[in-house]
Amino acid sequence: MVAFPASCVRNGPVTADAPSVLPATRTDGCQMEPGHAVDLVRHTLIIALTVSAPMLIIGLVVGILVSLLQAVTQIQEQTLSFIPKIVAMVAAAILLMPWTAQRLMDYSREMFTSGIMN
Repeated sequence: MVAFPASCVRNGPVTADAPSVLPATRTDGCQMEPGHAVDLVRHTLIIALTVSAPMLIIGLVVGILVSLLQAVTQIQEQTLSFIPKIVAMVAAAILLMPWTAQRLMDYSREMFTSGIMN
């Protein structure tokens, strides 16, 4: 993770005489390279995938199991496939909440302490 001075990340409040669009070239000496912005977005997307993957995988597995059960028993009820997936994903969300919260707090702490957001 790349750390930036606060003046490079925050431009301060927008006033009536200040432009609302940031200029391409900063006058205060700070420059954010496109590579740095790409790294920030990449890291954010990795965190989002890491946090959402367990619930999505659980929903996928339950959906496949219910589909196999429906194929074997030839029961083609729409709610039979929907209700177990919802119940499994809500249960997974409740059980994984501490893990998810810890990952998000670690990411937030890293953003605020490494100089990216301060």
